Amino acid sequence: MAAQPPAQPAQPANVVPPPTDPFGQDGVEYCLQICGFTQPIQRTGWIDEGMATMADICTFRPTEVYEVGANLQKLSVNRGGSRQGRAQLKKLEALVRWCLERRSSGLTLDANEFTPNIMMEIVENIRLEKEVQDQGEEIAMDQIPSFKPMKWVSWKLAFTTMLSSTPSIMENLPLSYVTRSATPPTAAALAAIPVDQQRFWSVLLRGTRYQSDNKTVYRKLKLALLETEGWVWIQQYDTTENGRGAWLSLLAHYDGPGEREKRIATAKGTLKTLYYRNEKGNVNFEKYSSRMFDAFTILEENGIVYQPFEKVDKLLEGIDQGAPQMIHNAKTVIRLDDDMKNDFTLACNKLSEFISKETIPSASTRVGGHRNISSYRGRGNPRPGRNSRGRGRGRGQRHNSRLNTRPRYLNPTQLLQKFPNANPNDTRTTINGVDVRNANHEFTDDQYRTLVNANYIPTLKYRRAVLRQQQGRNSASVTSLKTQSENLTRRLAAVEGVLNAQESNANPTNAADETSTVDSRSTRPNSASNGSQFGSSAYKRSRISGIMSVRRIKQIRADMVQGTTQSDTRARIESDSHADTCALGSNFLLVETTDWTCTVQPFHEDYAAQDNIPVVTGATAYDDPVTGETVILVFHQSLWFGSSLENSLICPQQIRSYGISMCDDPYDPNRSLGMICDDGTEIPFNVKNSMIGVTTRCPSLQEYENCRHLVMTSPQIWDPTSKNLPHHSQDAHVDSLESWHHVNARDHNITQAFESDILLSSISSIFSPQTLMRSFRSLRMTSAIDSQGRYTRNSADTIAKTFQVSLQTAQDTINATTQHGARSAIHPIVRRYRTDIVRGINARQLPGRWYTDTFFSKYKSIRGHTCAQLFTNRKLTAVYPLTTKAHAGVALRDFVDDVGIPNTLIFDNAAEQTGPNTEFMRTVRQYHINWKLTEPYAHWQNKAENEIREVKRRWKRTRMRTGCSPRLWDHGMIYEARILGRVARGDSKRTGYEEATGQTPDISEDIGFMFYDPVHYISDPKDEDSPKLGRWLGPSHRVGGSLCYWILNGSGNVVTSSSVQRLTTADLELNKARLSSFDNEVKDIIRDDTHVIPESQENCFFLKDIDDPDEPTSPLDPESTMPEADEVTPDSYDTYLGTRLLLPVGGERVYARVTKRVRGPDGKPVGKRHDNPLLDTRKYEIQFDDGHQAEYFANVLAENIYSQFDDEGREQLLVKEITGHRSNSNAITTEDGYVTTKSGRRYPKKTTRGWELCVEFSDGITDWLPLKDLKESHPVQVAEYAESNRIQDEPAFKWWVPYVLKKTKSLLSKVAARYWRTTHKFGIQLPHSVAEAYKIDRETGTLFWTKAIEKEMGKIHSMNAFSKIDGLEPNDLRQNATKLPGHSEIGLHMIFDIKMDGKFTRKARLVANGNETPDIPKYERYSSVVSRDSVRIAFLYAALNDLDILSCDISNAYLNAPCTELLWTEAGPEFGSDQGSVLKLTKALYGLKSAGHSWHQTLANTLDAMGFKSNRGDPDVWTRLKRDPSKGDYREWILCYVDDLLAISRKPAEIMKEISTNYDLKDSVGTPERYLGGNIRRWQLPDGREVWALSGKDYVKNSVRLVKDILDRKGLHLPTGKSTNRPMKKEYRPELDVSPELGKEEHTEYQQLIGMLRWATELGRIDILFEVSLLSSHLALPREGHLEAVYGIFGYLDKHLECTMVFDDYMPTIDPLSLGSTDWSKSVYGDQAEEIPHHCLEPLGAEMQMVCFVDASHGGEYYTRRSHTGYIIYLNNSPILWFSKKQNTVETSTFGAELVAMRIAMESIRALRIKLMYLGIPLSGPTILLGDNRSVMLSTTNAEATLNKKHQAICWHAVREAAARGIITIGWEPSDSNISDLFTKSLDLPKRRALLSCIFPKGG
Repeated sequence: MAAQPPAQPAQPANVVPPPTDPFGQDGVEYCLQICGFTQPIQRTGWIDEGMATMADICTFRPTEVYEVGANLQKLSVNRGGSRQGRAQLKKLEALVRWCLERRSSGLTLDANEFTPNIMMEIVENIRLEKEVQDQGEEIAMDQIPSFKPMKWVSWKLAFTTMLSSTPSIMENLPLSYVTRSATPPTAAALAAIPVDQQRFWSVLLRGTRYQSDNKTVYRKLKLALLETEGWVWIQQYDTTENGRGAWLSLLAHYDGPGEREKRIATAKGTLKTLYYRNEKGNVNFEKYSSRMFDAFTILEENGIVYQPFEKVDKLLEGIDQGAPQMIHNAKTVIRLDDDMKNDFTLACNKLSEFISKETIPSASTRVGGHRNISSYRGRGNPRPGRNSRGRGRGRGQRHNSRLNTRPRYLNPTQLLQKFPNANPNDTRTTINGVDVRNANHEFTDDQYRTLVNANYIPTLKYRRAVLRQQQGRNSASVTSLKTQSENLTRRLAAVEGVLNAQESNANPTNAADETSTVDSRSTRPNSASNGSQFGSSAYKRSRISGIMSVRRIKQIRADMVQGTTQSDTRARIESDSHADTCALGSNFLLVETTDWTCTVQPFHEDYAAQDNIPVVTGATAYDDPVTGETVILVFHQSLWFGSSLENSLICPQQIRSYGISMCDDPYDPNRSLGMICDDGTEIPFNVKNSMIGVTTRCPSLQEYENCRHLVMTSPQIWDPTSKNLPHHSQDAHVDSLESWHHVNARDHNITQAFESDILLSSISSIFSPQTLMRSFRSLRMTSAIDSQGRYTRNSADTIAKTFQVSLQTAQDTINATTQHGARSAIHPIVRRYRTDIVRGINARQLPGRWYTDTFFSKYKSIRGHTCAQLFTNRKLTAVYPLTTKAHAGVALRDFVDDVGIPNTLIFDNAAEQTGPNTEFMRTVRQYHINWKLTEPYAHWQNKAENEIREVKRRWKRTRMRTGCSPRLWDHGMIYEARILGRVARGDSKRTGYEEATGQTPDISEDIGFMFYDPVHYISDPKDEDSPKLGRWLGPSHRVGGSLCYWILNGSGNVVTSSSVQRLTTADLELNKARLSSFDNEVKDIIRDDTHVIPESQENCFFLKDIDDPDEPTSPLDPESTMPEADEVTPDSYDTYLGTRLLLPVGGERVYARVTKRVRGPDGKPVGKRHDNPLLDTRKYEIQFDDGHQAEYFANVLAENIYSQFDDEGREQLLVKEITGHRSNSNAITTEDGYVTTKSGRRYPKKTTRGWELCVEFSDGITDWLPLKDLKESHPVQVAEYAESNRIQDEPAFKWWVPYVLKKTKSLLSKVAARYWRTTHKFGIQLPHSVAEAYKIDRETGTLFWTKAIEKEMGKIHSMNAFSKIDGLEPNDLRQNATKLPGHSEIGLHMIFDIKMDGKFTRKARLVANGNETPDIPKYERYSSVVSRDSVRIAFLYAALNDLDILSCDISNAYLNAPCTELLWTEAGPEFGSDQGSVLKLTKALYGLKSAGHSWHQTLANTLDAMGFKSNRGDPDVWTRLKRDPSKGDYREWILCYVDDLLAISRKPAEIMKEISTNYDLKDSVGTPERYLGGNIRRWQLPDGREVWALSGKDYVKNSVRLVKDILDRKGLHLPTGKSTNRPMKKEYRPELDVSPELGKEEHTEYQQLIGMLRWATELGRIDILFEVSLLSSHLALPREGHLEAVYGIFGYLDKHLECTMVFDDYMPTIDPLSLGSTDWSKSVYGDQAEEIPHHCLEPLGAEMQMVCFVDASHGGEYYTRRSHTGYIIYLNNSPILWFSKKQNTVETSTFGAELVAMRIAMESIRALRIKLMYLGIPLSGPTILLGDNRSVMLSTTNAEATLNKKHQAICWHAVREAAARGIITIGWEPSDSNISDLFTKSLDLPKRRALLSCIFPKGG
């Protein structure tokens, strides 16, 4: 036996032997074993993946180990695969980090240094880092304000606060310890700090954990300072990522004295020079106040503090004297208010309020985003990105003008000022043993005292404020992460839990209020059969204990899953007047749960309460028995009982508070039981077992998602105790005297009569049975009785006479009012009696604008009134007489009590109204009424004047009818105004009272009498002379009850009485003498002549009654004021009166209204009516909106009406643009804009309620229109406006705007039009005015636009484009004072553009407003535009025939042509000293409709005179035969592209010389170097031949540069590396992209970039044609992935700039074996030949051969499976036409797709051959059409072949017939060499490069 070697000492199983080569593979294996890779196959796998040495480990990223490990685990063992444990990979990540750290520190990579302890420490650090990330504790960097040196102090505080709130890897330490001061606190100060916070100063700033935190701080600094001035001071630390060093460098610079003094000086300079004039200037009020606020903040941060009153003084001093008077009024208001003059914020808000009122009515002002000073820190960034704060709307403050403001975000300085005792660095989670992280934790009194004693409450409040701001900003930020938002929400809930506990313990009353405590009782037990003990939904919401548990939510959801609440369960929803919240039972589908639960209290205390009843949203299905439609009724804020409650209970008050009309009173005689929704849908109720309700069922999910929804209750939190419910009094009925009467049916002339059944003689002697039987009748006002009785019949005739209105208006009034009032009257009137109903009018908010004005009387009234105040919204009018005008405030208070509080009140500048201490202004302020003043001497702005005029006209008619005293004017005006508000006026057929208040008026008090009717009344029952005779003056609302009236008695005094009866016809005859005596006595007592008020300046408005020429001057018979129904003639109701239309005035159209007929000297109306409107000779008086009047004949009115209204009478107005938007309280908020289904899917609510848009029509008129109407008539305009103003996410727009914008065909043209309305072109800002152009130059430090303007105006003058007409003034021409026969006025403006010349040259052009001129035929608008294929043919033609090319550009081409229209204009400021002069247009100025055609004709005349003729193949190619005996005849060409000309000839210089004799040419005459944006040059081929070549290099280069600039601003860059080897990834399918849709700005950017790429393909970059074609199909609705693909194409172009297309004249040879040879003479097509077009030129020059490659990819589009067609057509060896597009039809086979592609290519070939024939270019035989599908080739070249597929027959025959005619010869081309494959599919790189080399040859 051989000797054994000595045994080695055994190694422990867990000890790895040291490596022999610690730097090589041995070292790697050693480290891998430490990481747990004990199996050799595991280590071998990693070594094979690239870890051969320790240095190789540094090539891996830490996270890359997981990807490689997953791949190794997938491999089989034979291929080196092995199991990779998660723990092993974590340790391997630690190894990679260790190696990277040592390499960055300059240490050697010695494997012996990598120990298990070091590895575990790194693993723990990684775990802590990920834990911090998972908890979402890092505050988003977009919370840090943009770095500006001027705001260094606030920025520093914000950054340190962010670090203080961010945990570090160090346990219980914030990240701010890295940036702590270099000078630690003294020992005494350190001892005063809590022990758990002393570690902040004691921890050492070294070690791996510190290094990790140090790098984190640096990365945050870099992210915040990159591309700012601060980056310069930390850039030196970029290599080491030393955060502390970078921070100290910033402190050393910006905390230095020099920078501080600079900040102070700049802020003071801002305060000194800043001023505000108006909203149209460069500094609007938002900028003005924001800059001033920022300046004060900067000064305070640097130690200079202004007192509050000093800030306000600075604010007011900066307002220029030229500011509008309204602003100076606001200054006065502020200085007189003690609060505002000492509060900068309040002062700014008041000024903003006045400014918004000043600017909103202007048609040229957009309703925008004026914001309060409270929102100054939340300025939005239009581009989402690192510093974007969004533009979300807050739900806080609003302007009085109802303009939304942005949420207020306080910076850290302001937060610390708000919470001075807070400690931002305190991030503890437990306070003396109290855990403050749990949101649901209930604190005991001892725990709360612990928190108070620890002084933790201010810090907790500070944290809550910070978290609220983060949550608000994250919700508005586009780039915020979902997890981050959820973590912030959780943190906010934790803080809220502590503070809620604090506030509840500190103030139990307030806590109860905040949690909506409700206590209501039920008085009726439940009748449900399920045995439930809960009789109603009356409940008490106990103090809400927090968020409902997930278990409870799952239990509710399980009701639906387990069938507890089955779909189609039928039950009733019943009205329960004792329930204070709706309770949902078995017939409801649970839609959405809230976070709240309630305790439900039963009707009796002996029953147990139910706890944790969830508050939910539920839905039930109602099947309409009439229409069969299923409607979903949605109830928000309801209690969920599910299957435990059979019949659901609804709370009437909760439903009514949401605006739903509901009647649950079966005794209501006027309304039907049920509910009426906003859209008019009626849900009828029925009675079952004394319960009112309706049967519904639980809907299915499909029904819920698809059926129409009706929301029945508000989604806002419902608190019954806080709701101001309206007072609903039941309609009272006639009270009977005991039970003394019964009702009998009588004659139809008397609807009801009442007879006495008992004797009442015991009550009084007058009540004898004979008296009762003869005289007593109990009458109801609602009964129709004899019109000769005491109460008039309530018919249209009667009301027309009573109210003095037309018959139709009277009938409309009956339909729009009620008559519930009843009077129990006894005749003869022997006693007083009471009225039967009392109705109260509650104060209400009156929407819209209201107007008020004071008018005066010539007479002092009986009650001492001298004037009156009128209030109106032009629909409802109210009059309040006054003893003096100083009492206008009293009238306003009375109006508020009677009608309501107007939202906006407009009045003039009378001192009694506008004085700061007047009663009127005190009332305005008390009720928070928005107010506005009219301009001085602009009385027409106050619409109250029109109503005053109308009320006075009616009063005058009443006086003439009755002959009453003028001293009764106060009663008369009140009565007439009341009637105006209670008759149906206008097209709405509704009364003004209803339109203003929303309530149907009751006219019971008005229809019984007419003004000044003689009546009998009783005022004192003890008076022996009762009843007395009097005159009726109207209802007396403020004295007595309902149905109480003013009565003029025989003493000339006005008294009140409710015991009033009208005198019948018989009574009038009997009391005729007595009534005459009464009138005479009253006249003698009143004495009108002794109470005349002297005339003065202030009351002249009413001194004399308005004399209407169409009114008689003597009292009228009462019966003569209205025609009887059978006497109505066409002239009784004039159809023109009241018409509003546009009439021409001074060259424009102005709105006017037809007021009355014009009468001649004899008092008769002028003219006569005719059935033919154009022969109507009547003459009318017209009142224009500006106040002036004119007279027009009826035929002129008819002509204008017919042109402005359609057949249905609707006004035809062309919407010019949408200028503003507004919403009211009815609009649904963003939070409530969704409905969530059971499955959790959210669907937007489909409503436009509460939104209006301000529209400017083509005539300049603006008006507010409901969104629901504009959405239907102009959906695209509204959708684009919503996008541009960032309101598309509002619920009223979100549910339909995206779908409108992505519609095809009819709407794509509108979508594409947005490209031309953008503010940028190719990334360069376009100015919209000369001032803006200069501003852009100043901001960019360039002179591009300035030079462009100067250049344009110089050429305008040099071309004599205008001729000045001396002696004429523009205004004289407009007013026809002087005339310029046949000429029309036109405006001018300057437009700006960027020329597509590769250099993006700026151009300015003075243009005319062509839209102001009459329309002209389309053929007169044509301009010269040569086609691009003609240009390519021309270059080939020149190379083939050895011709030269020269190019030129005609300077100001249009101005060389005469103006064919007769136009004049007023010179603007561009004309210098001629400004204001009358200029006549003599040249075809750009912008005129005829300018292009005029230039075309001028140029055509010039070229024709030169002997050139326009070619029929392309009208903008001009040819001329040139004789050349030496070299042969040829044709010279001129190509015209507007003003750019190409001349092709052997001597093109001679052509240019001829042209220059007629026009000024630019300096660019010569060999073309650029044409239509492409580079043109001579190209030398390998065989020595020189040809022309086209390249888009410069254009592509500039385009790439612009895209790089765009990406730089976003912090991005173009793709690089291998991804740029092709335009787009081979596997990318745009139609499958599901990334988020682009926002508005990115959408516009995408369209622009696609446009740039399309033009690049026209310039020869057909290597991207297929990719651009695919992405172009997504222009309407692009996604983020599509935009990334576009960036990829630009990355490819950046790498492959040089691709030149050569126009090679070499004629290639084609293998005849690849072509089909067919004898078509005996086929069905016969022996045919190609048709030669007429008038084509004789072929001259060398021949051209046409070859076409065609291909199709079958079913290439994933969703529609449409195939893709691609072809390219060559002339000789030059590409001329190319094409790539999806086919319009779906083909079922490859054969069909290839056949369709061949037909498409054939059509283009035919068109191109015809063009060449017209141009006189000889063709070498048929066009060779090559495809790679042999089946298609054989089928189309075989004369005897047949095709059975009918749908392919047309394409098949079209191709074969073209072959039979000799147009094409079809051949086969292998797929590997078929060039058109480039245009149909994404190819492998080798094949792609090979095919591209055939198009872009090498050389040069």
